[in-house]
Amino acid sequence: MCAVFLRDTSFDFLKKSAFVLITSGGSPVNTLWHLAQAVLKTRTSVIGGIQLRGAVTVPTKFGNFLGRPDHIDLEDAKLFGSAIAAKVINGGALPARYKIDPKSGGRFYDIIGPILTHLKKAITPLPQSDSEKCDLCDYCVYQCPTDRITIENRNIKFHDTCMVCYRCWHVCPQYAISIKFFPRSGFIERTLYSPKMEKCFGKMEKGEYKNLGPNLYKNVLGRKIKLTYDRHNPTAKFEKNE
Repeated sequence: MCAVFLRDTSFDFLKKSAFVLITSGGSPVNTLWHLAQAVLKTRTSVIGGIQLRGAVTVPTKFGNFLGRPDHIDLEDAKLFGSAIAAKVINGGALPARYKIDPKSGGRFYDIIGPILTHLKKAITPLPQSDSEKCDLCDYCVYQCPTDRITIENRNIKFHDTCMVCYRCWHVCPQYAISIKFFPRSGFIERTLYSPKMEKCFGKMEKGEYKNLGPNLYKNVLGRKIKLTYDRHNPTAKFEKNE
């Protein structure tokens, strides 16, 4: 979304300087590098960047990095901010740890990323709404993290650009949203967001493995746990259902 904004904006970034920052609760692979490339295309110079961890609150990715950002993450953010401020005031270069290697990208991620996204979309069913149960409370619309749910002609519509996170299904107070699961449903999510995949592609620092945590998507699907949601105050808290 940031790349699209940068592409479409009419603001002249020539001779401007920028830094890039991403927060990730899953495998960011080379997102920091790709974001820097998007910024560079606006003729802006990128002085550096940082990646920080945070727990994800969508059901399909729920469980990884619970408790993040922690005090270490917040301290890293503070140090990065101080380094940026020092550069703006005093000039000079950022510490080496914030430099983005121009060779850290690569065709592998450019190819495999879209393939996995297409595969996930192809075999992961979209939610459906039961008009007899739905009272049009629009709570699913409110909770959708990507604004891909609308109410049209008194019917709930799930658009094709839905990221199939299933938050709407999980939070619907009327149980009016259903998903036509089939054998192996959730296999792609459990594979893509498994601890093994995170260790391979998650760009994790040494010591992060211990609090990676298990993906709880299967427990969410089985309604064994109930996630606590508020779109404007996201949290990774959950309760065990009796």
